[in-house]
Amino acid sequence: MDKFTVGEAVSYGWEAFKANALTLIGIMVISSMLNSIPNVFVQITGKENAASLPYYILLAVIWLFSILISCGMIRILLDIYDGREVDFVSLFTTLDPFLNFLLGSIVVGIAVTIGTILLIIPGIYLAIRFSMFPFAVVDEGLGAIDAIQRSWEMTEGQVLNLLLLGLAFIGIEIAGFIALCVGLFVAVPVTMMASVYVYRQLQSKGGLVY
Repeated sequence: MDKFTVGEAVSYGWEAFKANALTLIGIMVISSMLNSIPNVFVQITGKENAASLPYYILLAVIWLFSILISCGMIRILLDIYDGREVDFVSLFTTLDPFLNFLLGSIVVGIAVTIGTILLIIPGIYLAIRFSMFPFAVVDEGLGAIDAIQRSWEMTEGQVLNLLLLGLAFIGIEIAGFIALCVGLFVAVPVTMMASVYVYRQLQSKGGLVY
């Protein structure tokens, strides 16, 4: 039995965005600035440095920092959902789940890549089944493998519903992109908060009740 509907999730995401627009847009701005650093580096140093060792080192550093930001972002999203006071500093100081988030991201990334190579559909299936892993790491304090297993438990019987939700997210973000890209600063936070809603709805699966 589905524990959420796509309409409920998106509706919650929209309402949560309206109530926390400055915080959520702030997260988007920081994320966008971080992702733009490699392009700035190339513009400053020249296109010939796009494949240089310093460039790849910069990419690695940014990737690691983005993991830290992701941990903090999830912490903030959960705080918003749970009605707790949001501390924007959490975006940079959520250190405890960092290693497990990093290791889990590598494992999930490899598994989904292999699944995608195997006719794409297995990759999509694995991406759906592992989609709750980041929340399990940050919120439940689980290790990398335990969080992946937890996500598998939570998404049991929910694959079709989560697939439809993912398609809805794609549609929302395409609409945001069409709106001169500025709409992404609304569309992406809406989908992020909708994802938190879904996580909380599925959290009772596997023996835990929030």
